[in-house]
Amino acid sequence: MAVDGAGDVVDNVETGAAAAPFTATGMKGPLTAVAACLGYKQGDRLPYLRATLYDNGIAIDLSEVDGIIVRVRPKSDTSFVVEGSGTADPNVTGGVIYAWRAGDLSVIGTMYVDVQPTWGTLQATFPDIGYIEIEVSL
Repeated sequence: MAVDGAGDVVDNVETGAAAAPFTATGMKGPLTAVAACLGYKQGDRLPYLRATLYDNGIAIDLSEVDGIIVRVRPKSDTSFVVEGSGTADPNVTGGVIYAWRAGDLSVIGTMYVDVQPTWGTLQATFPDIGYIEIEVSL
């Protein structure tokens, strides 16, 4: 599930198609992301955040990514409270894993997440409209 800037849910469709090779001008959009676990308790570090990144409904190839940044911010704020390094999941095309660090899930409430893979000097933000939404409860 992804959420747009107005807080509305944006549906994502998994197509099962082969990974699209990434090129500097090859992204067609929309850039979407689907996360596996959307609910956590305050202070949790498991399960890891797992998301799959799509370009125009096709999982992207992350095999040659140089880095993956995962950012988290409260829905009610514009400042990111988490900015950490994720990894490409070798078992899932387009898959990203983020291992929560101590303190990452200390803020209670609805949180917005985005994922930024980099290829050299190029970066893309997933989803490109809105955020992945997770809930942190007491």
